[in-house]
Formats: sequence, structure tokens, C-alpha cells
Amino acid sequence: MAEGKKRRRDEAITLGEPIVQNDSYSEISVSDLENYIEVIFYECAISAQYTANIQILFKIEDITQRMIPTEFTKKLSVWKHGGNKLVKKIIENWLKKQEKNIIAYFSTPGIETCTMVLLQRSNVTCTINGKPHRLNVESEKAKEIEIAINLLRYPFIVMEKIQRMRSESLLDIQKDAGNLIAISSNFFKEAEKMKSELQLLLS
Repeated sequence: MAEGKKRRRDEAITLGEPIVQNDSYSEISVSDLENYIEVIFYECAISAQYTANIQILFKIEDITQRMIPTEFTKKLSVWKHGGNKLVKKIIENWLKKQEKNIIAYFSTPGIETCTMVLLQRSNVTCTINGKPHRLNVESEKAKEIEIAINLLRYPFIVMEKIQRMRSESLLDIQKDAGNLIAISSNFFKEAEKMKSELQLLLS
């Protein structure tokens, strides 16, 4: 049995899956988060070449189907799945400890794709389909809520960032190369920031 557990753990590491022990994460890898952030960047950069709508994202699984299969392209969907699973699992565990009004707020349809999160002292406001949804809680808890929502909507945050820096109505890889390189060179810092936010929700 012990050998079987070790084998499953080794397989998880190989596949880039987060390791769960007793419903909590023993360690959050900056490297795994950096891989996740890189995949989201690819999805957004490719999407922004075809649409100015931040709500439309092409999935990396569909993108790689049109590419020549390589070891790298095979890893992309695994990195995305692992990072997405890690974020959602930690937020789910965090939500279990919250008051009913916060749990209800997170069940609001479209909260993962809201276009804006505004934090004002003890108020959190999410804009969903042009309509503000407000929640009043203590200021410390409001910050946690803002972090959790922004972690869920991280792909749209990246898409917003790329759409703001593009030189024309659609992203142009050649004209906007400098800004894209600037974003991609911050993957590690972004991963460290994401790790600290996830750890805050675990504490």
C-alpha cells in the first residue's frame, strides 16, 4: 500500500498535478504556478489576435490540436489543468470556513468571469454583465474575498492586460512584441505573488 501511494505521488509530480494531503496542500510550487501562468499567457495572446472581447478565450487544448505535437505542446494542457485545479481546490477549502453570506456570494453566476472587482474598505463589488454585485464584510475578510475572486478570474486579468497594451484594435505580434516580452519576463514574479495569495487563503 505504501509503495502504491509513493507511485501515485511520483506520477502526480511527473504530470505536474498539485499534491493533496488531508484536503490541504503540503507545498505550493512556484515553478508549477509559473508554468500555469505561461499557459494562460499563450491562451490570451492568441485570443487577442482574433478578438477584442476579453470574455472570449481560446482554450490551449484547441490551440495545440492545430500544432505539430511535441513534448512541449503536450505539457501545456497538463500545466493548465494542474494550476487551475490547485487554485480552485484551495479556494473551495477556504470557502468551507466562511460565513453563509460569503459562500452565497461566490455562488453568484458569472463571478469567475466578472469584468471588475472593486474593494472599498469593507465592501467588495463585482461587475457581472454590467451589473454590480456588492457584499459588505469586515475589511480583512474583504481583502481575502478580492484575492479569491481575482485568482478565479486570473485568465481574464491577463487578457485585460494584453488588450490594454496592444497598439491597435487587435493584438499584433510584431508591433506589440516589446510589450508581450515585458509581460512574459514577469512570469516568475507573478508566480511568487500568486503563491503568497494562495498561502494567505490557506492560513
